[in-house]
Amino acid sequence: MPTPPDFSAGSALTAAQMDKIGLWLIETKDVTAAATIDFTSVFSTDYRGYLIEWNYTQNTSAGSLYFQFRDASGVIASNYTWAYGGSYTSSGTPFFASFSYQTTAQTTCYLGTGATATNKASGRFEFWNPQDSGVVYGAGQGVSLNNTATLTYVSISGGIIHNATATRTGIRLLPDAGTVTGKFSLYGFRN
Repeated sequence: MPTPPDFSAGSALTAAQMDKIGLWLIETKDVTAAATIDFTSVFSTDYRGYLIEWNYTQNTSAGSLYFQFRDASGVIASNYTWAYGGSYTSSGTPFFASFSYQTTAQTTCYLGTGATATNKASGRFEFWNPQDSGVVYGAGQGVSLNNTATLTYVSISGGIIHNATATRTGIRLLPDAGTVTGKFSLYGFRN
């Protein structure tokens, strides 16, 4: 017997088969020269966790990708802490070191390295139970060929913590400078 769900061409899938699919695409955004990318009203008790994947070019300014939660009133711009580290080359010299961390509450949290106008950055970030009030944890990684003219071959990994009593309903992705063009997808892990 095949491992469920057992897809066969032309056959209808039952609810039981569909419920065994673990990862569901919720929404994809293909954006051009966007200063922010919003996923609104996307959290549900159907999912225990979420995954964001991105592949983009930062068009107007080299920089990094940041993250905020949203609630019914808009963006939640408080209570984020994060830490990321990784490897990179600077002017041709390789390094392995801590890039950045914030242990005091911030208005955004760092997700990954950015890209120049001609080199893409890609990554993924998972976070769990954002619809619950209180602490939400997340972890991810990202890579880019060129973050700046001298900072190249960047590979990072790390995590975030958000502590708030707000009812989170969505997310915002944003570059720390300029705009981005690319594809951003949000998935849910089925309960």
